Amino acid sequence: MRFIGLLIVCLTAVSFAGTKKKEMTFWTPDEANWQKEETGPFFATMWGNPKKGPHAGLVKFTRGTTMPLHTHTADHVGVLVSGTVIIGDETGTDRTLTPGTTLNVPGMVKHTTRCAPEADCVIFAYVSGKDTTKPVDIAVKDKTASN
Repeated sequence: MRFIGLLIVCLTAVSFAGTKKKEMTFWTPDEANWQKEETGPFFATMWGNPKKGPHAGLVKFTRGTTMPLHTHTADHVGVLVSGTVIIGDETGTDRTLTPGTTLNVPGMVKHTTRCAPEADCVIFAYVSGKDTTKPVDIAVKDKTASN
């Protein structure tokens, strides 16, 4: 029994020895390390790894950016920090978001995203996992048509 207690103490000491010191970090949108995404916006990772799993950071759309109907494979939860964003659903209904507005876009929900032309738009976003943005093919094919 004494051996088990000593083993637990040793394993605990070893686990703490390899632990990084936790530090607070701060940066403004101007100081962020923006990475251009293939789909249009820029992303600055605050924590996590966007290529592997859950992550959070800032998403920036340059003024006037429009993303046509698309989906994400992961859930997006966030708050608009600056600018005006217009999010539309697949029926064409738009919702205008102003700074301080929270948003929740579940994975695979079809939507459009526009940043108004007056200023860049910045959103703080938590993304629930590895994420891929997929454009929605809006072309309707008639399967019954004959050649």
